[in-house]
Amino acid sequence: KYGASLSRVFFTMGSQFVSYVFQLGVFVVFCMCVIYFTILLHEKVPVMVARVNTEEYDTFNHMEKLSDEKRLIPVLCNSTTFSDNNRHQETMKRRLPKALIIGAKKCGTTALLKMLLSHPLITGPNYETGFFMKSNRYNRGFKWYRGIMPYSSEKEITIEKSPMYFYNQNALERIYEYSRDMKLLLILRDPIIRSISDYAWWLAVKYKGNDTPSYESIVFKNGKPSKSEIITRVSEIELSMYDIYYENLLKLFKREQIYIVNGDKLISNPVPELKKIERFLNIPQYFNDDIFYFSKDKGFFCWRKMNRKTYPPCTMAKPECLSSHNGRKHPNVSSSSLYEVELFLKPHIQRFCTMVPAYVDFHWCS
Repeated sequence: KYGASLSRVFFTMGSQFVSYVFQLGVFVVFCMCVIYFTILLHEKVPVMVARVNTEEYDTFNHMEKLSDEKRLIPVLCNSTTFSDNNRHQETMKRRLPKALIIGAKKCGTTALLKMLLSHPLITGPNYETGFFMKSNRYNRGFKWYRGIMPYSSEKEITIEKSPMYFYNQNALERIYEYSRDMKLLLILRDPIIRSISDYAWWLAVKYKGNDTPSYESIVFKNGKPSKSEIITRVSEIELSMYDIYYENLLKLFKREQIYIVNGDKLISNPVPELKKIERFLNIPQYFNDDIFYFSKDKGFFCWRKMNRKTYPPCTMAKPECLSSHNGRKHPNVSSSSLYEVELFLKPHIQRFCTMVPAYVDFHWCS
């Protein structure tokens, strides 16, 4: 009698245990399904995107004031080239650069790179690698070089910038050995302004406090303006002699492989220059006036950065501007000093202007 009762108790407990386990299993499977479909939906629709009239948002400042729940992210590109999801499905791998920004120093290479990286079909490291110039890196080989490049699809073009390539003959020869068909972007600006910008960079990087050397003490032997007393081996002067380095560049590469970017126009009106670069790189047109806006606070153009983590990839993220160490305010330099520097550089400027293609329209060449 007692054995039968005990058996019934164990049978009842066992049945309840199996029922609980079954219910728990069903609950776990249900939770896993919810998580799976949530992730799947998140991959396809990562952000709430709405096509809006961009005229209502002349700058992103209006949108930043909205709450996260009400903020709309405008999609400004309608081309299927940028709106499909093929990038996620294609073979993604690290690829060697097909184009290089080779210089010149203090002519806007950082601004150019950042603007180009906002294009959905351009990718690359956002820092200077110096691979072809620094032997300790070059000797690591192209496997190492490829390893520092971001992942990209076959449709994208990888680009790298190191502004001192233009001045380093050894680096140019290594680039030529690597790829004789390499496309080169050379951004230049008024050589006099470049000289002052170089001086401002040295003040910010090397000197601190009030004990800073004047422009005259660096450029002139006796510290006073004089054409005959200019020190040519300082970067403020030497790196503004474009003709010397451009001539060396043409010894290795064809003119059609080099596109000269007008650095002055890129800062004042970036879209026309960027469209020319798109044609040079043979990539679909993307840049337009809706992407850029002039920031009165910063004093130059800002742009709507590409958010590569969302789909479609043309979805715009928050705007990007140059950081505080770019576009530094130039220190005051006497007009007499600038006059003497201009007199010294004038033969180099004139010679350079006779060497460049017809599309180059620098105001300082006229």
